[in-house]
Amino acid sequence: MINRFLHRLFERRSLPAPSPAGPVAPDDLVPMTDEHAAAAEPDPSAWFRARLVAARGTLAERHPETPVPAVIALDALVAPTEQLVPALPAWAGDFLAQCGPGADAATLLRAAGRDAALAEVILRHADHPSVRLPGRGAPATLREAIDRLGPVGARNAAVDAAVRATLAPGATGERLAGKVWEHSRRVADLARHLAPAFGAPHDDAWLAGLLHDVGKLVILRTLLPARADGSAPASSVVAWPVARDALLQLHEAIGGLTVMQWGLGQHVARAVAAHHRRPVPQVRDVLGEAVHVAERADLAALRGQMLDLTRVWDEARITATHGRVAGLLLREVEA
Repeated sequence: MINRFLHRLFERRSLPAPSPAGPVAPDDLVPMTDEHAAAAEPDPSAWFRARLVAARGTLAERHPETPVPAVIALDALVAPTEQLVPALPAWAGDFLAQCGPGADAATLLRAAGRDAALAEVILRHADHPSVRLPGRGAPATLREAIDRLGPVGARNAAVDAAVRATLAPGATGERLAGKVWEHSRRVADLARHLAPAFGAPHDDAWLAGLLHDVGKLVILRTLLPARADGSAPASSVVAWPVARDALLQLHEAIGGLTVMQWGLGQHVARAVAAHHRRPVPQVRDVLGEAVHVAERADLAALRGQMLDLTRVWDEARITATHGRVAGLLLREVEA
């Protein structure tokens, strides 16, 4: 549960009071939608790739003595997207193709019934407290689970299952990937919980939270490829200080490219590609804001630190109401 984890943030502590000026809402920020994003930037993938190439150049400048084998491995991270990003499993692609607006439950049921692992994840998602019906237990059938989730919730379950199969620890065999995945799932749940304060769709906030560090999983898969038996190699040709810098510098852009390659929406891709908000986006990105605050909360809890919302608001130019976000966090802790 989120509340048990967040207790680390607030036990014997209090959140800082909201800034007297209230939330930052500069006039040059406008709400983000897929339509607006497409008009402002017809091909966000080009923007993501430009950021990736620039970050790779910065990495080379910071580590000029990198051996040639490591340089070759790092250059693979700026390969064409279709080479860098693994394809979704066929069953996931087939199911996601059915999850568009107006998708009917019967169609989703037939598609989900073709894969036992996907059906299991859908049932688990439908028993989450955020969608569980009052006085009702776990869904008894796959049809009931799909009815509870709806097309967008079912989409999220399919992405969850697909990432587990493609990039999560079982696929990479790497302990660090496990930590990234656990962090991503916590951020997803917290972003969904905070979504109302940002005016963000809760299912999209969850998906953006789940995928915000997917670029790190792609990087680990590239630098530490699994052996044929699924285990990871003992070491990489890239020294850890350089690999760690690559994870920090490149994961946002690679994450945005991954989301676009998987066809999960420009608005989700932009939130993933700029979730650190450095620089702050010039359009109001409510998904990115929700994910940013959720991640800051998760990392503060992991480190046993106080979450300084005033500092978060000032650094990231968050536009949501400070007090409402604080209230949601405290309400979950006290639940």
